[in-house]
Amino acid sequence: MKVFLSYMILLMLFSFQGKAQTLAYKTYEFEKEEQDLTYYRVEYLEKTLLYLSCSIIISFFVNLIPFIFWIKKQKPTSEFMMYQVRGKFSYFSVLAWVDAIEKVLGKPLKKQRILLANYYVISTQKNRPFAMYKRHTENTLYLASFGENKRATAFNRMRIYPQIVFIWSVLILFVPINYAVVRFSMETYSCGVGIFVGFFTGVVPGMFAFTFTKRIANYILNLVGKYWIRINGDAGYLHELMHQFSGVYNGHWNPIEWDDSVKNKISGLDTSKETIEYINFTFFKGGGSKGHW
Repeated sequence: MKVFLSYMILLMLFSFQGKAQTLAYKTYEFEKEEQDLTYYRVEYLEKTLLYLSCSIIISFFVNLIPFIFWIKKQKPTSEFMMYQVRGKFSYFSVLAWVDAIEKVLGKPLKKQRILLANYYVISTQKNRPFAMYKRHTENTLYLASFGENKRATAFNRMRIYPQIVFIWSVLILFVPINYAVVRFSMETYSCGVGIFVGFFTGVVPGMFAFTFTKRIANYILNLVGKYWIRINGDAGYLHELMHQFSGVYNGHWNPIEWDDSVKNKISGLDTSKETIEYINFTFFKGGGSKGHW
């Protein structure tokens, strides 16, 4: 994942550096015809760069349409049970969830168990249900299900199309940076100065473009998921995919919640019973999204 992302980013960052470097060593000690030719080539490069930058961002949102239709056709797997508690939300069922995650990861979740024990003590002392910590517990545990290297694990669990969408969103981060680097390379007649100044100039708008794109995509998929739940009772594979996106974005992504009846409908399991049998390790013997988890 890291090698592929690095390759794509470097390819984009230096996509126009060849032409920019050629223009950088041009001087204006030419005759008028040569000056006009150089100006035309600079203008052409600027327009091409602008069109490419805009097309990368716009096409990302256009691609969400076929992406949504693709999601609708996918079948969920047992992997989605890794991201939600089974049965009624209680301290016992949460510990059963932790046990299932530990068996899949092959290591204990000591910090998470201590945190959950503290939640339980506080809720008991206040004479309130453990469900008061439902949101914090779910966010903590479904992210813990991806292990230490959350982003790489979440990325590997994805199918090919969502992986492309994620990489596409990361490339948007470098669109303003790439634009600034090439522009400053041409204006300063130095690729070194252009890369240095352009990077620090484009990093802020790049972060803004990336954050805006991610939030809009998250909002659209959430709306679609809620619509499917209202029409069909569940959002199918989108439940699973939204948690994978949350993992690959390190929690900066809102998944779609669903109740026990939906879990029963998707998995075929009676999740109303609070028993460790539901999260026996053999339940997760399936291939997950691609057979790599």
